[in-house]
Amino acid sequence: MSVADGYTTLLEANYSRCYGKNQLRFGSSPALIVIDVVKAYHDPSSPLYAPERFDTALISIKNLISKCRSASIPVIFTSVQFDSPVAGGKWYMEKLPNVLCCFDKDNSYREFAEGVEPGKDELVLLKHPFVVREACGDRHAAVNDSNLFDMSQKFAEVVLEEEMMALIDGISKK
Repeated sequence: MSVADGYTTLLEANYSRCYGKNQLRFGSSPALIVIDVVKAYHDPSSPLYAPERFDTALISIKNLISKCRSASIPVIFTSVQFDSPVAGGKWYMEKLPNVLCCFDKDNSYREFAEGVEPGKDELVLLKHPFVVREACGDRHAAVNDSNLFDMSQKFAEVVLEEEMMALIDGISKK
């Protein structure tokens, strides 16, 4: 057994003790949320392309969209779009310049992946993610910290509560 296996076993026991093994029942009015399934992750020329992770997921996503549409289940899409190279914020461009350009308004990588295009009546939400560190929690600190780290490295600005309060104050003073 590796160290990771031992850690996973302990974490599973901790979660099981707290949460048990109950399962959710499928609701009577579901919706499918398709999060950031854009060409940036599926085009071999993109710096974000990772076929070993995304190609299999894309097949499943297409199947889910088709099934939901045929069952009249709402399909909602999210994406990120920057209207200019600095619209995402100077800190973003400094953090990930070769990646964030994929989400510029006129960059074709920002378009939804082939077969995953929203229908004319389907909702598309454009997002600019900020995550407040103190407002997040998980049962195990390592899981929480890992998730925050992953988000901060890839797609979100993880900020302290006081930073978010100052940002909100800045908006309300305009």
